Amino acid sequence: MLIDAWFIRRSLMLPLIAQGVRIIGQIRRGTALYLPPEAAPKRRGPKCKYGPRIDAAMLEALPATVMELPLYGKVRTVRLRSVIAVARFLRGLPARAVWCERLQPDHIGSRARLILATETSLLC
Repeated sequence: MLIDAWFIRRSLMLPLIAQGVRIIGQIRRGTALYLPPEAAPKRRGPKCKYGPRIDAAMLEALPATVMELPLYGKVRTVRLRSVIAVARFLRGLPARAVWCERLQPDHIGSRARLILATETSLLC
């Protein structure tokens, strides 16, 4: 299901995910995303849901894929960065986060858009 950014909310997404619906939508760039936690040795108490937070430095370190796509009637250059992340608003469910930015002819990127997909096996 493709959802508009206005409707990407926990109250809508969690019941749909429980029914097996796969969701793709744009979310706010400032949304708290974390790497999945590393396997910790057995200890008492609840398991960790979240690993380190994905910040700007970690985002720049992610491998980038540059491709040309037909957008708005022209062929445009797009840079994609993707990672499996854990979204805080989804209460620890893993999702694929993709940062998309359109590159100008001088290779300066536009403001990145953040796309979230609950299907983690998608590749970009």
